Amino acid sequence: MRAHVLEPLGVADEVAVAPPADRTLRARGRFGRTRAGWTMDGAILPAGGLWATPRALASVVSALLVERRFGEPASAWQRAGRLLWHNGATRHASAFAGADTGSGDWVLAHRLGGRPEDTDRLGAALLTENRSPDPAAPSYGSGDTP
Repeated sequence: MRAHVLEPLGVADEVAVAPPADRTLRARGRFGRTRAGWTMDGAILPAGGLWATPRALASVVSALLVERRFGEPASAWQRAGRLLWHNGATRHASAFAGADTGSGDWVLAHRLGGRPEDTDRLGAALLTENRSPDPAAPSYGSGDTP
């Protein structure tokens, strides 16, 4: 995976199986204690066992969905018209990544704690809020600021 996916996308140094403790953010429990991190290994590792920086995940989303560096997005991406997205959650963290293939706008939402469906709602709202029917029209969802 490192040679075929992470290195070509330029994020190999920002993705780890077991990052140092000082490089992780973890959800806190009701009494303020840090919750244990999610761990997994073996063949299922790429499905939810990797740790990555938000910047690395944003680079992956942009490269896969907007730039199409590896061709058409895999069938694991959900589709609704020109919107593509994928979500996921582990024990105490969730993420939503998506793009508008017509405009090139993309969004990444990551949360520690809380309900994964709230992360999905946040990501979907951010992705659709700034949608422009004209791909040539200015938009601010692709990392640019107004």
